[in-house]
Amino acid sequence: MVIGGSMKLYIFTILTLISFVACQEKKQSNSEKQRSQIAALLLLQSGNCTEVSLPSIDETNRIEFNFSNSNCTASNVGSVGFAQIGLENINESGLVGKSQGARLVSQRAFSKDGKVNIEVTYKLTASDGYLDVTGNASVNTTNVTASGPTFRITPSQIKYLEGTTESAFSTTISSPVNQFKTLCLEIHEEGAGSHMFGWSKACSALTPAERGNYEFDEEDINSQKQGNGIGFVLNKVVLQKIVVSQGKIGTSGSIQFFPLY
Repeated sequence: MVIGGSMKLYIFTILTLISFVACQEKKQSNSEKQRSQIAALLLLQSGNCTEVSLPSIDETNRIEFNFSNSNCTASNVGSVGFAQIGLENINESGLVGKSQGARLVSQRAFSKDGKVNIEVTYKLTASDGYLDVTGNASVNTTNVTASGPTFRITPSQIKYLEGTTESAFSTTISSPVNQFKTLCLEIHEEGAGSHMFGWSKACSALTPAERGNYEFDEEDINSQKQGNGIGFVLNKVVLQKIVVSQGKIGTSGSIQFFPLY
């Protein structure tokens, strides 16, 4: 029997996927193996929005939501536990928002002990575009709104919001228009308000030293209506992927006690 080119490609894809899952299983528990296998099969068979459990960092669980598959559009984000309004029902390597009314919110809790880490891979498509990332959020899934500590990512810098007031972090992190970029963002509820900080790279790429040395950092931010959800505003943005860590990755400021003799 002669196998056509498309069938050869399909078989190669299946074998590659099986090999990848087998390699990952060596480092995973039984439950993690099952989740990885199911997610891999969904990715191959449907091409819809996908949810995959990633290896934890220390003891912090991490979940990846991939919106870049060709059939992942606004109409099916509910399959991975999100609600949306105003997103375009097209896919340009991710979810597409073209106005301030384009919003995405979670339908489940993510924060743990007042801490959450959100990695975002995105592209700003205009000079006046921005991506809002809200963690420890009070979420209204009916109106698709999220209230809480918010990062505002613009082409020239990253800001934090106190109500409607925008303030820039002291370190300038740019996001060139029409270029995909990844940020690792974290929020802790502590002290007089929110501690917000992050890095301009993937969370998994951080060294132990970098996890204790933040690229941008602000404490005691006055943010209201905290909860345990997450939300996004996609104003002229393509949101390709997010990774949510249920707890902390940053280590700076932790207090250690030593015995006295």
